[in-house]
Amino acid sequence: MKDQITHLPDNADRSVAKQKFKITNGPTYNKALINRGSITFWLDDEAIQAWYESATPSSRGRPQRYSDLAITTVLVIKRVFRLTLRAAQGFIDSIFSLMNVPLRCPDYWPGEYADRNRAVANQRMTGSNARWKWTTDYNRRSIAETAMYRVKQLFGGSLTLRDYDGQVAEAMALVRALNKMTKAGMPESVRIA
Repeated sequence: MKDQITHLPDNADRSVAKQKFKITNGPTYNKALINRGSITFWLDDEAIQAWYESATPSSRGRPQRYSDLAITTVLVIKRVFRLTLRAAQGFIDSIFSLMNVPLRCPDYWPGEYADRNRAVANQRMTGSNARWKWTTDYNRRSIAETAMYRVKQLFGGSLTLRDYDGQVAEAMALVRALNKMTKAGMPESVRIA
């Protein structure tokens, strides 16, 4: 029995007409784009208030000095402004001195990120695969692809840290930055053609 799969001829027209859209919330979206460049948008009061870890350690070992929010904030600023770890440390320390805030940036050494990275790596899925697919909207592949396109357009297509744990933390910082940009404002568009 012959294959019943039909193939398109080589000269078949595969093009789809390009759709046109118009942004309907121009001033709001413009303000959100301007806020992306503001350092106070990324280094907000919430991050400053929770800069140092205040919880007592629950396990043996040296207590964590900086909060997870502080470490994530540094990584977000590093990627948004395309800085190296050392440059991000100097940048944030200089901002704190200009603000007359008695805080210090975490050292650039990736050892500061170890606890957070272990926690991220140890997360486990619960329930069956079907439940996981339903709760995570697994079938919405195009949304994920669009998000990856936005990450690559905004922050570049590569990670800058060398070791795996650092790359995981950097990727999480990119996601946090993208979410913050999305919450600040996105274009609302309507199809016009």
